Amino acid sequence: MANAVIEINTDGLTGLSLTIDVYPEGSDAVAFTSVALTEATNRKGVYTGTVSNPAAGDYQAQLKSGSTVLGDFYGPLTNMTNMHLFALRVGKVVGLTANTDPLANPLGNYASNTAGGVLQNLGKATVTVVSPVTQGGTISIIQGDDYKATDNRAILFALPASVWGNLTNATVAFVALRANSQIGPLSGTIVNGNTSGQSAQLELAGADTSAAKPSENPSDAYLYAVRITKAGDEITTFRGRLILARNLFD
Repeated sequence: MANAVIEINTDGLTGLSLTIDVYPEGSDAVAFTSVALTEATNRKGVYTGTVSNPAAGDYQAQLKSGSTVLGDFYGPLTNMTNMHLFALRVGKVVGLTANTDPLANPLGNYASNTAGGVLQNLGKATVTVVSPVTQGGTISIIQGDDYKATDNRAILFALPASVWGNLTNATVAFVALRANSQIGPLSGTIVNGNTSGQSAQLELAGADTSAAKPSENPSDAYLYAVRITKAGDEITTFRGRLILARNLFD
């Protein structure tokens, strides 16, 4: 007998990974297992799958997402080529987090002044967490301590080449200011140039902060800025807070 095409209508649930198990009516023996369903290109939410040479008669089937059964349906599979079984409505399907979680959807391209644009640009200018730096961009260091790359304590500011271009020949400047105290200006370097790991690296010697006033409370935080100079263009890439903890040993 010819193949039969089974069509499932999910009421617009798009982007799902679905399969079906097909049983002869009244039987517990599966005739076709884990038949993959493919979503139609233009009719979103409509999925089809093919079973090979089914015997004539009535069948029952279970629609699944992974191991989760979304519903049962019945119908005849005949020897008609490309037969459509019938549409199944699963508008109230639950347990599809893996398939329908909106936070798992990829971002498209949006104008910078739209909500989509804001989401798309999150993370393009974030500070990499390396010892003294938090995810929020706040730097927390100890007065008079050394922060060297050889100790894996250098401060890194992520500038991936896919966003910032090739910065191999760029220069890096850093400064932190607060009332009556200042750290820098200091020079940094570009590491891992022209790669996804491209970063501005700042190393601090103890002398760079030993004379600076410590931050005794949140209002005493420094405001820092990182600026790169590329082909004569001066670009401030980061601004944030720097907490300078008092050195208890000196």
